[in-house]
Order: sequence, then C-alpha cells, then structure tokens
Amino acid sequence: MLVALYKQTHAISDFAEFIDSGRPLTARLSENGIPAYEVGHIEQGKFKPTDILVNPNSDRILKRHDILTGRVGGLGCFAEYKKNTPASFSDNTLRIRPKTSQKSRAAFIEAFLNSTIGNTQLLRDSRGGLQKVVTQKSLGSVIVPSIGASESRLVAELDAARAERARALAEAERLPLQLEADIYRLLGIVIPPPDERKVYGIRLSSTRNSRLDAGYHHPRYIEAIRVLQAGNGQKIVLGDILRDIAGGATPRAKDKSLYTNSGVKFLRILNVKPNRLDFSDLNYIHEFVHEGMLKRSKLASNDVLMTITGRVGTAAVVSDDDLPANINQHIVRLRITTQRCLPKYLAAYLNTSLGGLLSNRSVSGGTRVALDYGAIRQIPLLLPKLDIQHKVVELVDTEINEEARLRTHAEAVWREARERFEQQLLQGNKS
Repeated sequence: MLVALYKQTHAISDFAEFIDSGRPLTARLSENGIPAYEVGHIEQGKFKPTDILVNPNSDRILKRHDILTGRVGGLGCFAEYKKNTPASFSDNTLRIRPKTSQKSRAAFIEAFLNSTIGNTQLLRDSRGGLQKVVTQKSLGSVIVPSIGASESRLVAELDAARAERARALAEAERLPLQLEADIYRLLGIVIPPPDERKVYGIRLSSTRNSRLDAGYHHPRYIEAIRVLQAGNGQKIVLGDILRDIAGGATPRAKDKSLYTNSGVKFLRILNVKPNRLDFSDLNYIHEFVHEGMLKRSKLASNDVLMTITGRVGTAAVVSDDDLPANINQHIVRLRITTQRCLPKYLAAYLNTSLGGLLSNRSVSGGTRVALDYGAIRQIPLLLPKLDIQHKVVELVDTEINEEARLRTHAEAVWREARERFEQQLLQGNKS
C-alpha cells in the first residue's frame, strides 16, 4: 500500500545500522549498576520507570536514538531512548540502532511503527499462534515512507499532543490528593508526617484485652487514633452504624454454566475503585445464580462496598444504575443507618489515608492478608454532622467528575493526534 502511495519508501533494515535482541537479565545488582528494560517497561513513545540494575559492562547498551520494542509479548509498542546515560535491555526485546545519518529520523520511525499502519505490517509478518514473536527479519522488513520535511512537523504535532495528554493525566492524578486535603480540612484533622520507624517499644499494659502482635501496636496506629480523636464529630466504630454486613462468594471455576456474557454484574476487587465502581472489565452471572446461591450478597442502592483482601479498605457506593449486581468473596456489602451516616461519606472516609490506615490495622493472615467481620465492625470512624457529611460528598462528586473529564480529554487529544498522523500518512506524495 505505501509503495503505491509514495515516491520513495524504505525498509527498517535500510534505516538501521543493526537490529539485535538483549541478554537475559539474570545477574541483577542492588546498586552501582545501570538500568535495564524488559518488554513490560515499553509503552508507545515512552519507557516506564525500571528498578532493575545490571552490570554496566554489559555488551548490550542502549544509546540515544536507539528504538526498543518487545520481541515476545507487548507487541506494537516502540520507544526511542532519548537519554544520554547508558542502559541495557532484556532478551524479550529488540533494539533498532539507527545509522548515524538516520538518527534525526528516529522520532518519526518510532511514531510510524507505533501507528496502525506500522503495527499491521509487523503483526502480519510475525511468527507464532497465540503468542506472537517478532524476529529481527520481520522487524527489518517493515516498509516506511520517506516524506521529507513533513516528518519533523508530524512528529512535533504528536509530541504536542503527548505533552497535553501527560499534563491532563498528571492533573487528574493530583486531584485525589487535593480531595483528601479538603476532606481533612472539613473534619478538622491535621495529619502528621508518616511514622516509618522500624524499631519501637510496647508497654505490656497496652496489650491487655488486645492483640499481641507487635505490628498492631505500631506508633503510626496510636498516632492515627490521636488524630481521629482531635477531629470534629462523634468518635464511633463502624459497627455502631452498621445494619447488615454480607460477603459474596465465587462459583467454582468448573461451573462455567453459572457465568454469562450479560445479565447480573458480578463485581470483583478490580471493579471497586476509591469512591466509584469501574465496569471496564466486568463478569456476569445468570439471574438464577443471583437469586439462588448468591442471594445473600445481592446488592441494593446505597450499599457501601469494601474490599477485604489484598487491597484492603477501598470503598465505593452502589447506585440504582449499577443494579442488578452481586459480589465475590473478596468484597463485603455494608448497609448502614443512613439517617446518621451518608453512604458516600463513609466511602470517602474509608478511602482517605487515615481511614485506610485504621482499616488495615486489624488485618490478619500471612501471604494474603484479609479483614474479618469482627475487625470491620471495630474500624474507628469520625462521624461529623450531616451538613458536613453533605459537603464531603459534594467534594467527592466534583473530584470524580473533574478527574473523568481530564482523563477523557487526555485520551481524546492523543487519539485525535494519532488519527491525524495516520490520515496524513495515507495521503502519500506520489502525485
């Protein structure tokens, strides 16, 4: 297709001095090494931070303008290395080293390979079935158009869109921190610096009628209780406003007939985000399962959902639009006395760093911590007057809407820029 559109095209192998793969990252260092990248660190147009360090004398060293991509897994992501400091790369990646005369084109080549047009060529020529493998030969055979001076303009437009996307996402990431600060201000709470001490003493008297494990009595929890006691509102425990608590269950994996492609939403931990439910990756169960074996954990509007294993303490509220829905065993459904406590306020409180700290204090278990019903009922809670609770809820709703707007804007800017890039590629210069 590109050959028909452009006066001049070339293969990646013509652009490259060489294409090679990395080495297995087996001899990792704890210090005095250089960073090394695996396929999971490569995104389209950028690298994720890596904490892998390897011997600086490696014979696989990235240089500025090298382009890295995945050889197995993560196909279709290319990133130009733009640093002047050395780094290495693993054997599940491929490196394109541009010829000296072609280094100025590295940004355009990266953008082209990340485009649908470039990706389509690469995947077409890759080997394997379910697990596609890119070879040096298949990568080298990808055809790239030569569009002259327009290359730098197209790259600049993509860079501007990428920068705007990063700005919007960074602003969205800051919003939860600002929300927490605003909630603390309304509750009259002043959070001290985190206590990270590893060694501390415990008086025997403080363990009477309490747990004996040292972690439960860490000074950070004692300080959190002190902070809570100084806040504005009643000091209660969650059980004081709890009308009912129920956990879900997961049908056995072999009972595939219990699941369906639509119907009753079956929520897992990944669906419960701070103050909201995320349905981007959703499972469903049949109505007869919802009304039968999982009847006890059916959800209703204003139920507060709380995760109790792994990522303990994340909370969100169920709305009418979310129903019908049910939960698995890693989530509990809390029904509270709404005349005293607004469900969205409870979720907002639990999602603060203070609420999360106090929720996690009583977890139990070794490799997989969990929170039992008794511990949930004893979570300390600051309960202000209803007018303050309403103000907290307003803050949460505003933050959620603004974060969604920023994230939607960020992805729209980037999507539109990529579409313009590809549309201009398809215009060609044959005429």
